[in-house]
Amino acid sequence: MTRSIGWLAAAIVLAASIPSAQAGDRSGVPDPAARPPGPASQVADSAGACPPRRQVEAEQVIRLHTELMVTSLTCADAYGDPALHDRYRRFSSARADQLRTAQNTIMRHRFGGSPRRYDTFHTELANQEMLFAMALSVPAYCAARRLRFESLVDDGSGMFDSYVEALTGLEIVRRIGC
Repeated sequence: MTRSIGWLAAAIVLAASIPSAQAGDRSGVPDPAARPPGPASQVADSAGACPPRRQVEAEQVIRLHTELMVTSLTCADAYGDPALHDRYRRFSSARADQLRTAQNTIMRHRFGGSPRRYDTFHTELANQEMLFAMALSVPAYCAARRLRFESLVDDGSGMFDSYVEALTGLEIVRRIGC
């Protein structure tokens, strides 16, 4: 029951963070709660088939982990927490198997097993997240990312998995035709 509520809460938070077209048109400023556009998601593979759910999920794991990394490197002063990156590193260490599996899935399915192409993709994700932070301003970015960082990095109840599940579902819905 708690897992269901956690997933629902993650879905609601995520849905609330997706900017509407009208909001973007009125302000011209990116929504600080939204995820920045990263390197183009692969809608179909070379044979024209939509990627399997595990591949979409793997991409969401890496995207969210990258966002947490950028937050940890950017927001220590804003949060008054010099150990912010250490908290992220402990989180990463605890999830090493999940992260490695996601990386290998993406590398195999999207990049033909090429570590170099995967590294380029991952660097592009981090650069896009940092550009998003700069577009908002670091204080606004850190304020927008704080609750997500705190709830995912320091949570032992599986909120990260629930959030990834919600992101995966939204990404699949977003990929019209899949």
